[in-house]
Amino acid sequence: MDYVQSGGGKPIAMEQLNADFLNDEEMILLGINNGTARNIKIHKTAVIVWPQGLVLIDNIRIDPYVVISVPGLRLGRHVHISTASTLIGRSSIEMGNFSTLSVGCRIFSSNDDYSGAKMTNPTVPAGLTDVTHAPVALGDHTIVGANTVILPGTELAEGSAVGALSLVEGQLNPWTIYGGVPARPLKPRRKEAKELGMRFLHDQFKG
Repeated sequence: MDYVQSGGGKPIAMEQLNADFLNDEEMILLGINNGTARNIKIHKTAVIVWPQGLVLIDNIRIDPYVVISVPGLRLGRHVHISTASTLIGRSSIEMGNFSTLSVGCRIFSSNDDYSGAKMTNPTVPAGLTDVTHAPVALGDHTIVGANTVILPGTELAEGSAVGALSLVEGQLNPWTIYGGVPARPLKPRRKEAKELGMRFLHDQFKG
């Protein structure tokens, strides 16, 4: 077991610092089989409300304090959800191969009515609210910068990238860099990553 030095000079086991990911037995309780063999890493502080809706392919890392509360979440190959991100709502969310959420991102597949015509929040009867639901999809090779908010019904096409602190809604074009509130196209994005990904997967499966 690894140890670090505390401020008082006393060794502390790394396990005491919330530095651990779920082991195979713990992942099985979530319905995830062969997690280690598939290189799936889910931090022990992550919250997963509907584990029965998870579809995880391989080489996935879900970092500390991530909250996942959607009835259907599909993560492809080599997907990273970074610290303190939130995926929440009543419709599905999908992240394609080599897709990335940076620190503190928010993906919503449901949204309250902010107009004042209806009440809000889940503590009141559904008949008094007007919540809309729509799936969210992030294509292959997409990346979302820190503290960005993605609203219901959004689709990031293959290779689209969003800068930090952006607000995203609607359909984003492939291999384009976006940013701002609301997010707008800024410039084309280079496509070498796609070829690198194809070679990487080819070598991975060949080995």
